[in-house]
Amino acid sequence: MSLKWTRIRDIFSLVVVIAASVFLIHLIRVSEKNQDFRKDLAEVNHIKYNLLNVEEWSVQVKEILEKKIDEFQITHENQQRLEDRVETILYDLIDEVELLMKRRTEGQFSRIKRWVAGLAIDVEQLRDSVPSFASQILVELEDPRTKQAIQDFMTDKLDQYIASTRSLADMEKLEKLMEKHEVGSRQEANRVLTDKLSANMDRLDHHMILILAALLVVFLLTFFTSSRISFYQVLILVLGAIVLLIGGVMLPMIQLEAKIDLVRFELLGEEMAFKDNILYFQSKSVIDMVVILLKDGSARMIIVGFLIFMFSLIFPTLKLVSTVAYTGGNGKMKQSRLIRFFTLKSSKWSMADVFVVAIFMAYIGFNGIVDNQMEEFNEGAKPVETFTTNGTKLLPGFFIFLSFVIYGMGLSWLIEKRYPTSETDD
Repeated sequence: MSLKWTRIRDIFSLVVVIAASVFLIHLIRVSEKNQDFRKDLAEVNHIKYNLLNVEEWSVQVKEILEKKIDEFQITHENQQRLEDRVETILYDLIDEVELLMKRRTEGQFSRIKRWVAGLAIDVEQLRDSVPSFASQILVELEDPRTKQAIQDFMTDKLDQYIASTRSLADMEKLEKLMEKHEVGSRQEANRVLTDKLSANMDRLDHHMILILAALLVVFLLTFFTSSRISFYQVLILVLGAIVLLIGGVMLPMIQLEAKIDLVRFELLGEEMAFKDNILYFQSKSVIDMVVILLKDGSARMIIVGFLIFMFSLIFPTLKLVSTVAYTGGNGKMKQSRLIRFFTLKSSKWSMADVFVVAIFMAYIGFNGIVDNQMEEFNEGAKPVETFTTNGTKLLPGFFIFLSFVIYGMGLSWLIEKRYPTSETDD
């Protein structure tokens, strides 16, 4: 390849790497917003505000009772039963009236008092009239105006009972979230945040694909157009690796989510359902995890945090620095065992980064689920229909970090096979 086309290729490669770094900056910003939305959505849908919130139960129970009140009708099947019940109530009232009359007519002139009371109220006649009174009451109950009055009374009482019901959960955080997103209810907050997340996820995937595609083009362009690579080409490839490394450690790698999608059962013949009950949610980048471990303060967590920091950041950084030193330094640097190891021989250790990070993330996630969240939800003895999901999924940080590992292996291979190691090779 001529010197002119070599320069054009190198300039083009550098521009593509710079473009990839710009896309990375946008990706990190979008990811930060996405994380905020995801955390807010997890909080809004937390089980303490949903299935374990007495106010959510109150709303659904009220709807069921109002429906039952509206559906109440006197039918042929229940008419006789209602008449019997009304007659029993009337007979009990007459017995109470008779007992009260006896008490008030006791003492002096009791016979005269009872005779006068008997003129005012004929108890036996009242008893004989009970069946007709019961029938007339049922006729009145079938009057739409009477039915509406009864329904209004029962609904008012139900509203009073619901108003006096209060959840023991602290709702302050939820109220602040609703105020933050300018919504008036938990359901509206759920819808708004879901829409924002959906739009952001498309942007995340788009930016990630652009970054990986751009750096793949740079690598393949070098691979197919150079039988011998120059220091400038190595420097451009190292810059591409730095872009991937920064993205890999700063972007969230994995999302851990335990959710009860649906709890469904019947109450008074009507269905009650509670959807999207979040038990646990966590999503952190490598840097976030290291900071959390170091802040823990215990010796064990500090050691683990240090190991993660070493394998995921220090080790890859030393590899890139050694690569630049090996290809751009003098003969002593090329002969240094340490530099040669990091430049040419450390690739087989690179997967240790992914391995350690994966183990650590899994440990943090499942340990948190068992110890911190599952104690909030005990499975009841009543038969209910539940659908649970494990919302664990890989995020852009994982794919970018994995790409960095593969990219680093390819870079080591190119340097070992195609970089001139002596004056005669140039």
